[in-house]
Amino acid sequence: MTLDILKQSAIQWSYIYKPKNSNVRYHVVNTCPIDTSLQMIYFLWLRQFVPHSIVEKDSLLLKALNNVRKRDYNKARHEVIVERSLPHRVDVCGNVENWNCEGDFMDYKAFPSLFKSNGPIYMTWGDCSKMGENCPFHNYFQYQSRRSMTVKSKPKLHFMPDPRKKETFQERIYLDFEVNLCSCKKRSPIKVANNEAEDGVPVLNEFCYCPENGMRQAHTTASFSSCPWVMTFCGEFPNYSTLNEIPKAVLMPPKTHYFLASIILYDGGHFIGLSLDVKILKEFT
Repeated sequence: MTLDILKQSAIQWSYIYKPKNSNVRYHVVNTCPIDTSLQMIYFLWLRQFVPHSIVEKDSLLLKALNNVRKRDYNKARHEVIVERSLPHRVDVCGNVENWNCEGDFMDYKAFPSLFKSNGPIYMTWGDCSKMGENCPFHNYFQYQSRRSMTVKSKPKLHFMPDPRKKETFQERIYLDFEVNLCSCKKRSPIKVANNEAEDGVPVLNEFCYCPENGMRQAHTTASFSSCPWVMTFCGEFPNYSTLNEIPKAVLMPPKTHYFLASIILYDGGHFIGLSLDVKILKEFT
């Protein structure tokens, strides 16, 4: 993180806050998860990784970022914790409430506008390979496809390609949504015992299978354009002492339009965030 950008914002862990027109004073500790997440999101916005048009869709997010910019960190954090019901333990002592906000960095998902897919995602299925439209499950899959197409919600995409692997976003999407040739089956409303047994106990079938053991090709509308503005991935990576030691394929994965914009580290007790400036990193490639 460059010194100039660090001067823009630096949130201290824990805070004491008394809202306007309130008699309650809040003593809040262990805020490093929301502090780190909010700070990283602020730098994503400040460095224009995320368009302002996306941020302003969430009034709380916009208000929180503006409060961070004004260095009103206590108000920014407090409003997010309260309005998005982030988990915290409470101990009341008169007009003082002691909050313990120990949690994890996934608290940043209090801002869904950044992490939801850009459009509805649904699945469709082809005809049975053995029985075609005569398959007893034909109407079931036709209904599932039509029903899914009416979904208006924007589901979250929880995956991110491991930058050390040579896989495209579309390949990862196909893997995540199980887009392949699969058995023609549907979930059974009741589990029925089959002819096999384990230790004398009948094995229950969770699915009903096509009489001819046919196959169906699954399809999804998810693509790169469905991906949200901000995605995350977790993993075990080697210990890097300096930014220059991180492989460029990790900082700027090839064949994608995504860049590694921030790193959040956790030592079992505290979190720390590193905001990366892609414009500067490009000079080293």
